[in-house]
Amino acid sequence: MNTNLLKKIKRKYFNSKPITASYYNRGLNEKYIIRNNGNVFLFKTYDLNWVESILNFEKRFRRGGFDVILPLKNTNDSYYIRIDKKRAGVLYPYISGGEILRRNKNRLFLAGAFLGELHNFGSINFNNGKWDKVSSNLFDINYKKFILRSGINNNSKVIKSLNKKISCLKKSRVEILNLKYPPKNSYLHGDFHLKNILTKNNKFLLFDFEHSRVGNRELDLIRTIFSVCFQSKFTKRSFGYAESFCRGYLSKSSISYEKVSMTISFYLYDNMIMNTWYEDKILEKNAKNLSMLYRLLSDDLKTISYLSNNFDTFKMIMTNFL
Repeated sequence: MNTNLLKKIKRKYFNSKPITASYYNRGLNEKYIIRNNGNVFLFKTYDLNWVESILNFEKRFRRGGFDVILPLKNTNDSYYIRIDKKRAGVLYPYISGGEILRRNKNRLFLAGAFLGELHNFGSINFNNGKWDKVSSNLFDINYKKFILRSGINNNSKVIKSLNKKISCLKKSRVEILNLKYPPKNSYLHGDFHLKNILTKNNKFLLFDFEHSRVGNRELDLIRTIFSVCFQSKFTKRSFGYAESFCRGYLSKSSISYEKVSMTISFYLYDNMIMNTWYEDKILEKNAKNLSMLYRLLSDDLKTISYLSNNFDTFKMIMTNFL
């Protein structure tokens, strides 16, 4: 953390009392652990254009009765400080709790039930909406910029993976024209996975709302099942996890067979595009360190390959779960 930013945090949050900052390397945005007089905080940077939306989503779900880790106010009675023309910073209390890192069926049942509760609350005041035809413009990708990023030509594994990914994306642009895009029907956390849920005193604590948005709850459910239960491994155990998660979800919410079927059909292409955006951001921020990108691409290609070869069977199993 640069000296000027450290001074600003001291002045705006701690009345210039001594603090220390250490880099917290997780996710796309910069994060720092801040310590002051034995207390620990998490300082996160966001795009200035997003920060108000993120804060509004946090407050919305907190008002809905969910345990959300809210940011602290500064001396200007604001929940964030401006870092520069493009970035804002937000200070959160650092809550020590247990991340749900070790999966088992009981934990995944509870996580599924929690997502069902979030969706029930988020979909209040939304109509069902229409499933609109997908526009080909939605999937326009500047494929060449992946290859042109500095440093990438020195990593043959990444080049090989990117070429496979690009080939799949180009093919998908033809196939997606008959798909329908799910309607926006809920406020979503947007990044519901096991590292973004803490358990403390038998309660779930929710944080990290940087991907929160208005979107489709069915698509959010399917995306979460892939992220939480399968993690690019389509084994008997993973399907058992998915079944438990779905049972938990259905204990708190409901979903129609038709919507599940349509959403799974759309997911393959949506997943490829969203992951492409994330991979590109990683390259943009640190093109010379490609190990994280390679892991993402490898997982991405495993999912694409599995669904391409087993799509009908997978859809039948998942619709039976839901």
